[in-house]
Amino acid sequence: MPATGSSQRSEEAAAPAAAPLAEEHAARHARAARRGLATILGDRGVPGRQRPLLTRLIAVALLVQVVPGLVSGPNLLTLNLACVYAMAAIGLSIVFSLGGFVSVAQAAVMAVGGYILILLFGPTVGFPVALLLAGLGGALVSALTGIVGARVKSHYFILISLALAETIQLVITNATSVTGGANGVGLKAPASVLGLDLGLPTDYFRFITILTFVVIYLADSLRASRAGLALRAQTVDGYLALAAGVAIGRYRIMATAIGGVFAGLAGGMVAIRDGYLGPQNFGLDTSILLLLMVVIAGTGRAGSVVVSALILTFLSQGLLTLTSTGTLIYGMGLIVLIIFAPEGLGGLPRLARGALGRLGARRAGTASDDGGER
Repeated sequence: MPATGSSQRSEEAAAPAAAPLAEEHAARHARAARRGLATILGDRGVPGRQRPLLTRLIAVALLVQVVPGLVSGPNLLTLNLACVYAMAAIGLSIVFSLGGFVSVAQAAVMAVGGYILILLFGPTVGFPVALLLAGLGGALVSALTGIVGARVKSHYFILISLALAETIQLVITNATSVTGGANGVGLKAPASVLGLDLGLPTDYFRFITILTFVVIYLADSLRASRAGLALRAQTVDGYLALAAGVAIGRYRIMATAIGGVFAGLAGGMVAIRDGYLGPQNFGLDTSILLLLMVVIAGTGRAGSVVVSALILTFLSQGLLTLTSTGTLIYGMGLIVLIIFAPEGLGGLPRLARGALGRLGARRAGTASDDGGER
């Protein structure tokens, strides 16, 4: 009995001393995990710098003044749609490249924002408030997928997002007293903001351009922030990120919510552009088109997504309808782009620099060989 008592007293005395050792051991592991993440991320582990805000503002001012004078008619309407798709695709890029989720529900999230705006906007609720509520509604719906997605593997998330998209489509089609069902619902009043009549394509372009640049700036700010670094870390190596103290589930939900905000805003702008919404506005084909925009753009900055959205929107809306083989050309072009530019449009500058470097090295080697022969 005395021996047993003395061993108990020694264990009790050793317990307080072991606690600091355990904390130090955990801190050492966290530092090692952070170093491992920094090694894996490389340059991506350093918060990036953005172009000066003044440069962006000058670019927006030039676009809103020059483009309406150069583009008109159906091309301007298509350009407006491309800007809307660019906003939604930037949101999907955040969900995909930062959240680590492949979603086919972005068009359904757009539908939520669109219907919120078209049902609320009227004499009692102004356009700015309705648009903000559309973004908030998109964020809430998208965050729900993030909450579920934080508990499942990535390939199961595709099925979850597909189920959400189909559920929203069924609600829109069958809730005829609210959404108008298959017949859709129209805008109750003309929209105007900042002295712009959004019923006019030129004024609509000016406003959607400003809104798109705001979305681009916010997305790039997120990528350049420490939250963006944490998001990239968990997509590269979730176990290392978890060991480094990154709250993976919380950050993933945040990424889906931010992507949902942009999709909800885009859906609201679809309602203003068309003056009408129906189930056909937000089908699965739209979700696939948005996903293609993100894949072709690569995981670079939001500007690459905008370029991809412009290209694919004009192809899908105009050029492909001119020939019966348009779909085949469209598909073959995508395959060629993915094969020769696997990093998307965002990786084209790097490919070009690499090709020029190899060409310069080859010429230098040829010149040295010629000099040696002389």
